[in-house]
Amino acid sequence: MPTATLLTNIGRAVHALRAGHVGLVVLVDTYDGINLPGKACEVLVMDGLPEAYGGITRREQVLLGDSDGMVNRQLQRLEQGMGRSVRSRSDHCVVLLLGPRLSQLIASPQYRERFGPATRVQIELSRKVAQPLVKALAYNPSLLRPLEGVKATRLTANNPQTIQAAKYLETTYRDRNSLLLGIDSLLADLVYDPKRVPAFEAALERLGLHLGFAAQRPEQSVRNGPDVLWAIGNLRYLVLEAKSGATTDKIWRSVVEQLPIQ
Repeated sequence: MPTATLLTNIGRAVHALRAGHVGLVVLVDTYDGINLPGKACEVLVMDGLPEAYGGITRREQVLLGDSDGMVNRQLQRLEQGMGRSVRSRSDHCVVLLLGPRLSQLIASPQYRERFGPATRVQIELSRKVAQPLVKALAYNPSLLRPLEGVKATRLTANNPQTIQAAKYLETTYRDRNSLLLGIDSLLADLVYDPKRVPAFEAALERLGLHLGFAAQRPEQSVRNGPDVLWAIGNLRYLVLEAKSGATTDKIWRSVVEQLPIQ
């Protein structure tokens, strides 16, 4: 695309963003001259480390590699990109930095002091916010997880089954009608359907809780183990491989390879 046409399209996109709500806009390696204050950009995603695409700078990148000079340029471009949506003290924006190389650069202590004071404060704030998130996964395993993974929590049944079931039903349903609706919803999800595998596994976990067992989904929460695990008391467990997405008449060993078969 000719440079003039490219600049015209970028100018139109920036004007539209500053004039009102637009939605998702993708800009490829373009930072210079773009200002998106206020509500023009409240969520900014930078995907990947800023690379050099010009002829001379691209050649320099090949020659210099990860030298201090090239890293300093990349850090400068990164800060320029982050600053597109925060032009004054009254601006606010959530900045998401994606990609392994970019994450490595941000996390490396040797480069931390090379950022400007404002960027360093933002990075430290993000670390503080991230600390209690691994806990959030205990309440919602579908959330994004850190690179170091999530530690599995031991599943135990501390109370007799009847007491456990009564406590769960009491805290989950406020009356008889809500209980009936909840059971209907549970049964509706307990249907073998390749298009609704997560719903089936979640329902299988809820079924265990309704029956008075401690239950969890290890494969979803820690990416290891069976689909569903019930603790039924006295250090006994039911390991459940749902396989609701199977489309064959027989379930072969390769389908249940998570489990050791004697």
